[in-house]
Amino acid sequence: MGEGLTFENVTTGQQCRVVGLKANEIPPGAYIELDSFTGQVWLVEGEARELAFHYHDLGYLMLAPCTPLVRSIQVNCAEGDTMIESKGLFLPHMAGQFIYLHGIWRKIHRVIDAYTAHLTQPSTETGWADTPVVTMNEIWLRGEDITLTKLEIEYEPRVR
Repeated sequence: MGEGLTFENVTTGQQCRVVGLKANEIPPGAYIELDSFTGQVWLVEGEARELAFHYHDLGYLMLAPCTPLVRSIQVNCAEGDTMIESKGLFLPHMAGQFIYLHGIWRKIHRVIDAYTAHLTQPSTETGWADTPVVTMNEIWLRGEDITLTKLEIEYEPRVR
């Protein structure tokens, strides 16, 4: 596959790979644009746009919707602990979703039962908190021998 950059949406399991990103392989000031909606790949230099599928090696990413979501749930936590409690409101599908707890989005690692769940990182405070429970997209980047000077992601929500 050669040198490249792999984008992975952990939430959906989709991957996208771009190759040919070594220094001096892309003209200065130019960039590669991938459009997952149309399936096109462009090399863009100023106002000039040229199809450039040779930079694309694998797939495209789409984002998962934030649903199912719970707008408000009361959870109890203890500082330094990954266990959180609710008043019987945890559901099995909440594993992998996120809660906003004490100013930080935290991932629910596992739902034990309707009353207990575990987070991937410990709480920084003790007490009850009111939080939404939402799905988020986790995008990971892995690269091999590449030069990346800028990365922009544009997202246009669509209703289908």
